[in-house]
Amino acid sequence: MSSQPGAAIRRNRSLSRPFVIGLTGTIAAGKSTVAHLLAERGARVIDADLVYRSLLAPGSALSRAITDRFGAEVTAVDGSIDRGALGKIVFADAASLADLDAITHPAVLTAIREAVTAAPEPVVVIEAIKLVSSGLHEDVDSLWEVSARKDVRLARLIDRSGLSEMEAEARIQAFPEPIAAGTPVQVRIDNSGSREETARQVDRAWRSLGLEHVVSLRRNGVHEEIG
Repeated sequence: MSSQPGAAIRRNRSLSRPFVIGLTGTIAAGKSTVAHLLAERGARVIDADLVYRSLLAPGSALSRAITDRFGAEVTAVDGSIDRGALGKIVFADAASLADLDAITHPAVLTAIREAVTAAPEPVVVIEAIKLVSSGLHEDVDSLWEVSARKDVRLARLIDRSGLSEMEAEARIQAFPEPIAAGTPVQVRIDNSGSREETARQVDRAWRSLGLEHVVSLRRNGVHEEIG
């Protein structure tokens, strides 16, 4: 895949592989909302968090590695990883979070890359909060960042996770801005407002990249070069 995030559909780019959008943003910015909007427009969405969960089945290699590092207290009765218990540890200690990332990132990245290769859709979205820090942004054709005001993100975390305000604040502090200064971002979506406002931004970006053309060609069985 391209190592130049932010490049638009290039001249002579083949439709034989998907156009890959890297979708990132800090915690509770609303990446899933944008991902759903992209799916409605014909994209296949690969959610890094769901991939991660799928790798935590009881007895899996990743589950064993996490238990070896963090102990039996993070293991549920059925042998799977208790993500709530694990979260309380890693979101309270930066070193523990770094250890978890070192354990999980290689397995998750491999699974995501396999899913992209196997996807039949002409546009694939990789949704990941640590898209850039994991190096996965090097795989994408267009890097998108979703943002929202901090008060909006706090309210979302409290509402969806049942966290106290202090716990929600700790989660936000554990996830700094996901894109370092100087990283080329092609599309920025402000998801502080209504879904309709966000949808209009997604539509503009979708059209500017010519992705409706890509989807139309693939649906009609055309795999020609485009320019």
